[in-house]
Amino acid sequence: MHDTQAPDLMAVVVALEAAGAHIAGFDLYTDEDRRLYVTLAAGPDDDPEDADDTQRWVLGWIDDRGWLIFLEPGPGESLGSCLTELPCSLMELPEDVAAAVAANRTLVPTPRTDHPLPGLEEPGRGWQPPAGYVTDPEVSGEPGDVCLDLERALASYCQHPAWRADREQQLAAGQ
Repeated sequence: MHDTQAPDLMAVVVALEAAGAHIAGFDLYTDEDRRLYVTLAAGPDDDPEDADDTQRWVLGWIDDRGWLIFLEPGPGESLGSCLTELPCSLMELPEDVAAAVAANRTLVPTPRTDHPLPGLEEPGRGWQPPAGYVTDPEVSGEPGDVCLDLERALASYCQHPAWRADREQQLAAGQ
């Protein structure tokens, strides 16, 4: 995972779970752009390994476009035909992204009450972005262009409780 994107991804995953979403999986891609995808499960028993032809909803982020929601493409379908932009700025805070997703009851049908997240019942508790955090940095979309406001915003998530907890779990597991 990209050094500055992974903490942001974990913060969004934890915020989505706290908002009631069940997560089937998540991934991060870095090539000419940076993209993250969080696949939302239909419910707590939705096992990605047992998926037949079920299409799941996916929350996506692209570094020059922002937040998107789409159905997993079926065989022969292109991804671009099913994208819907989420009404969030490029670097919207994770809890606000989760709230925008949770506002759509198709994506998050009921609030989760099955188990609290260990130590992160309120994923943003005590965490505020640093002064000067820019929620909507100007990006060119050109490969190789660096936007310092975007890089600073992404790097700030290294201090987010979701990332620190994930790192602690990995260290405890010897990874």
